[in-house]
Amino acid sequence: MTIRPIIFSGPMVRALLEGRKSQTRRITPCPLSKVEVGDLLYVREAFTIQENQFYTTTEGRFVNTCLDFAATRTRTWFKLPAGDLKPSWERRSDADGGPFMRPAMFFPRAASRLTLRVKRVFFEPIQRISAADAIAEGIAQNPNYGDWGGEWMNYPEGSSEGGWECPRDSFRSLWDSLHTKPGETWADNPMVVALQFEVIHANVDTLKEMADG
Repeated sequence: MTIRPIIFSGPMVRALLEGRKSQTRRITPCPLSKVEVGDLLYVREAFTIQENQFYTTTEGRFVNTCLDFAATRTRTWFKLPAGDLKPSWERRSDADGGPFMRPAMFFPRAASRLTLRVKRVFFEPIQRISAADAIAEGIAQNPNYGDWGGEWMNYPEGSSEGGWECPRDSFRSLWDSLHTKPGETWADNPMVVALQFEVIHANVDTLKEMADG
């Protein structure tokens, strides 16, 4: 079993939390191309740091850090050895005085709240996705359905355009909202690795400690 990080956007973090997402697709080649069934993926997401509290014990010097999840605007505390605290985390506001948003790529493993246990790995061109798999990707229903547009959301969230009747079209709009470089768009039909997984609402290291007994 291998443990790896995986990054998700805010809408997809919410889909994981709400039980709407059990698949993800990433352009190959990528580190996730090497994932195998049974591997664990800990979710990284955008965040802000609110507070750092330093303290010393007989085991050494530590810091309790207060972190806000950008996707849900909720908060958690996590513990780290003081030496592991990144200097940039001392910056807690931007130039305008608002929270300084940190990209998901810098999200600390110790604060991860979601772990994915991989159940299936397969490769396919992105346009081969089925309607059922598009729904499993976590697309949301159109909040204006019945008044304007089709049943499934048009991405990015907040778009002024109506929704889609076909789940694949909704997923296509989601894909193109996240992939804009040449060779990566839906029209380019890149090869992807598709991961099917079980969502576990726990930190990956907590799970590992339980497994190690």
